[in-house]
Amino acid sequence: MTSSRVTTRLHFKTGVNEFQDEDAIVAWAAAHAAARPGLFDLEGGVNVACGAVQFGIGDDLTALVTQLCFVAPAAVARGETAAFDLVNDPETYTLRREGTEIEIAGTLIETNRFPASALLEALVACGERYIALLGRVWADEPGLPDLLADLKGAAETARRALAAAPHAG
Repeated sequence: MTSSRVTTRLHFKTGVNEFQDEDAIVAWAAAHAAARPGLFDLEGGVNVACGAVQFGIGDDLTALVTQLCFVAPAAVARGETAAFDLVNDPETYTLRREGTEIEIAGTLIETNRFPASALLEALVACGERYIALLGRVWADEPGLPDLLADLKGAAETARRALAAAPHAG
């Protein structure tokens, strides 16, 4: 792997075959308030890239962010293999450390490898951006405070696990 920079991008489903990137969702939601999906109906995806290696996972966005961006990085940082199922598809993903890399595999995707420390940091940062976007776009939703508390707790757990992990890769 020639590049060690890992990037992540959130995508929000806003209609049939229509998605808004995380940079566009705030403006889109302001212009399309009546079409904005409900807080507990969010679908979308997370794209991960490092040089030529890239993949994306789409699902219920809150469940996906919780598992991929917080629970899995915390588990991998503790030396465990993380596995999670998608909500909307019969797909299972695993994240497993292999030396200085993390292997991401799924039943319907090619296995991908990313630099370990860079991937874990990028995933947690992606989840933290999701939390911030929820607070900006769905601030008027009644269930937001409880959801944000849960997500912030998961983010804090992931950050603590990353801070306690040896930094190789």
